[in-house]
Amino acid sequence: MKHLLEVSAPFRDGWLGHDIEGCSSRERVVHHPADGVLRFGHHRLAPAGHPDPHPVVQASV
Repeated sequence: MKHLLEVSAPFRDGWLGHDIEGCSSRERVVHHPADGVLRFGHHRLAPAGHPDPHPVVQASV
Protein backbone atom coordinates (compact mmCIF):
# COMPACT_ATOMS: atom_id res chain seq x y z
CA MET A 1 0.00 0.00 0.00
CA LYS A 2 2.79 2.40 0.87
CA HIS A 3 4.35 2.02 -2.57
CA LEU A 4 1.04 2.59 -4.39
CA LEU A 5 0.34 5.67 -2.29
CA GLU A 6 3.76 7.06 -3.20
CA VAL A 7 3.75 6.38 -6.96
CA SER A 8 0.10 6.64 -8.06
CA ALA A 9 -1.78 9.92 -7.73
CA PRO A 10 -5.13 8.39 -8.84
CA PHE A 11 -4.78 5.57 -6.29
CA ARG A 12 -3.68 7.98 -3.55
CA ASP A 13 -6.60 10.36 -4.25
CA GLY A 14 -9.11 7.52 -4.19
CA TRP A 15 -7.61 5.89 -1.13
CA LEU A 16 -7.39 9.06 0.92
CA GLY A 17 -10.90 10.13 -0.15
CA HIS A 18 -12.61 7.18 1.59
CA ASP A 19 -12.67 5.65 5.01
CA ILE A 20 -11.56 2.04 4.73
CA GLU A 21 -13.70 -0.54 6.56
CA GLY A 22 -11.06 -3.18 6.64
CA CYS A 23 -9.26 -5.80 4.71
CA SER A 24 -10.22 -9.39 4.21
CA SER A 25 -7.25 -11.61 3.56
CA ARG A 26 -6.70 -15.23 2.69
CA GLU A 27 -4.20 -17.41 0.93
CA ARG A 28 -4.82 -18.53 -2.65
CA VAL A 29 -3.06 -21.59 -4.07
CA VAL A 30 -2.68 -21.99 -7.83
CA HIS A 31 -1.45 -25.16 -9.53
CA HIS A 32 0.48 -23.78 -12.53
CA PRO A 33 1.32 -26.33 -15.25
CA ALA A 34 4.90 -25.09 -15.70
CA ASP A 35 5.75 -23.50 -12.35
CA GLY A 36 3.99 -25.89 -9.97
CA VAL A 37 2.27 -24.73 -6.81
CA LEU A 38 2.11 -20.95 -6.39
CA ARG A 39 0.88 -19.31 -3.18
CA PHE A 40 -0.52 -15.80 -3.01
CA GLY A 41 -1.80 -13.58 -0.25
CA HIS A 42 -5.19 -12.32 -1.50
CA HIS A 43 -6.26 -9.03 0.13
CA ARG A 44 -9.62 -7.39 -0.61
CA LEU A 45 -10.02 -3.75 0.45
CA ALA A 46 -13.42 -2.08 0.70
CA PRO A 47 -14.05 1.65 1.21
CA ALA A 48 -16.69 2.25 3.89
CA GLY A 49 -20.15 2.48 2.35
CA HIS A 50 -18.91 1.52 -1.13
CA PRO A 51 -18.50 -2.26 -1.36
CA ASP A 52 -18.07 -2.28 -5.16
CA PRO A 53 -15.80 -1.78 -6.95
CA HIS A 54 -12.98 -2.73 -4.61
CA PRO A 55 -9.25 -3.17 -5.07
CA VAL A 56 -7.80 -6.66 -4.72
CA VAL A 57 -4.09 -7.16 -4.13
CA GLN A 58 -2.42 -10.52 -4.67
CA ALA A 59 1.16 -10.84 -3.49
CA SER A 60 3.46 -13.83 -3.63
CA VAL A 61 4.05 -15.44 -0.24
